Amino acid sequence: VLKNDGSEDIHHEVSTANAAVAVLELSDPSLKIHPTALAAINVMEKAQKVGTIEEKERFLTSVISALDKNPEIQSSKVMAHARALRAQLFLETRQLGMAREDIMVATQIDPSHSTAYRILAGIEESNHNKPAAIAALSKWADTNPSFRSKVSSEIARLRGMP
Repeated sequence: VLKNDGSEDIHHEVSTANAAVAVLELSDPSLKIHPTALAAINVMEKAQKVGTIEEKERFLTSVISALDKNPEIQSSKVMAHARALRAQLFLETRQLGMAREDIMVATQIDPSHSTAYRILAGIEESNHNKPAAIAALSKWADTNPSFRSKVSSEIARLRGMP
């Protein structure tokens, strides 16, 4: 996003700590990452390392809440990534409605977020909705062609299920 002052605002493209570090190492003053987005990335990384599911959920919910309060970043890739992480957590804890809600927001914000479609496929399979799971798997392959072989195997497995 090009700002009025000629600088680029790239927080909509950065969703991981490694990506943020790479951008910051460019030392290009025209590239900016919103401080809240940078903090959110840091908290998401920490959430992956904490021990309990409750702690992970608390960390991710705090990230989503902070991002949602700022119109500049509430539809950023950072938000999509946070929603996808929390959806995965909800899927693992069988909170399927909440998982689906988060993952739908993630895919709406970032239609190219391939992991989100993998998570959506898991949610749909858990809900015994094979056609929707297959559609999500196909979207996963479309957004990340390197997984086509794995997706084909998963689709074959789903089609073979009663």
